[in-house]
Amino acid sequence: MNSSSGKKKHMLSEIWESNPNLLSDSTLTSQCPDIGKYLADILTVGPYYYYIINVKNYELSNIHAQLSQIHGLAHPPIQLNEIIDLIHPDDLEFVQLAEKKSIERIITNYSDSILNWKSSYCFRMRVADSTYHLFHHQAVHIAVDDENKLTYALNIHTDIHHITQENSGLLLVQSLNQEKEYIQIDPYEQEEKTKVPELSKREMEILPYIANGHSSKRIADLLFISADTVRSHRKNILKKTKTNSSNVLIKKCLEWGLL
Repeated sequence: MNSSSGKKKHMLSEIWESNPNLLSDSTLTSQCPDIGKYLADILTVGPYYYYIINVKNYELSNIHAQLSQIHGLAHPPIQLNEIIDLIHPDDLEFVQLAEKKSIERIITNYSDSILNWKSSYCFRMRVADSTYHLFHHQAVHIAVDDENKLTYALNIHTDIHHITQENSGLLLVQSLNQEKEYIQIDPYEQEEKTKVPELSKREMEILPYIANGHSSKRIADLLFISADTVRSHRKNILKKTKTNSSNVLIKKCLEWGLL
């Protein structure tokens, strides 16, 4: 434990703390916001859990009950180090690079609106049977202090081993505002890739239902539209994403951060 700050250091500490415009260092304790509204639009396509990080001390709170079950832990973790210890050793460098690139992009270009952005990428984590599964990681900034520096972040981890076991190696930085900007980045390269398909509002509404395996008729009933309309949107989604099956579509949309 660092006696001067109360923070227990971990492998991402230096990356996060190296940028003075990111993390709050306020001694005032602010109440962590309700996470319900952040989860409302986040699709889970497999076993998942979430937790909140207090960036002042890297302590965890609001820990979803499935975290311990999925990873076979006797007790819920209380520090971020315990989550990082579950990551496959060969993926640690990628995680560090992805975090660095994400912070650089958001702070450099959007420091006045960091609550409007989330980042996502994949890495392997140890699960209850001691094997490693590929997880889709999403990080959302949910609270800042009076200086617009981060105080709390929400992380969501989804086990996508049943969908794919191949990591695309891409980071996606995505806006949460109405403009919906998507920035795809290879952490090992300097150039950013921004070719993410643009789906309409209705197509984005239908996409989660497709990912959850609903039929066109079921989606039509849920959205109060005709089955023919749903089938037409399905065809458009496949055409725009250049995919030919729901499985490939889900995998691609996870990589692009559309799910």
